[in-house]
Amino acid sequence: MKDKVRILYSILHYSMLMILFGLIYEQIVFIPNYLIPFKENKSQLFNDFHSTTNPIHYHALPSIIAIFCLVIFWFNKSISKKIKFTLSFCVFTLLASTFYVINFVNGYLFFNKTLPENVSFFGLALEWSIVNFVRIIVLIIGLKNMNRIVKTTANSV
Repeated sequence: MKDKVRILYSILHYSMLMILFGLIYEQIVFIPNYLIPFKENKSQLFNDFHSTTNPIHYHALPSIIAIFCLVIFWFNKSISKKIKFTLSFCVFTLLASTFYVINFVNGYLFFNKTLPENVSFFGLALEWSIVNFVRIIVLIIGLKNMNRIVKTTANSV
């Protein structure tokens, strides 16, 4: 059983790291392109760039794996409730903020939604940057708690 728990921890840890590096990539590569003065054809270029694949595909699998691992963690008695709640809070905050970014920011930037007149691409990019920064901080907190889980389990077994 000890090996199965470690494998599960490793899978969750890898999934969270995958999401973290995806968010850092967005922060470094995508967002700055929208913070500079915007030309009309830039939106079309980004939409053409994402015609084969979609950024949602990158985040979907690790998110599903993270939820699955959380469900299993709740049945593991060797993990304290405080760590379970903190990790659950981190994962669900991350998922809720990702849902928000995809639907209310990236929909306009990537998916050809019509931009309301009172909203600018710069404002959306700035909003995305701030929410993305919060998502990165929440993920780091979650990863820190993952390290606590590994230490707690290693000491109890």
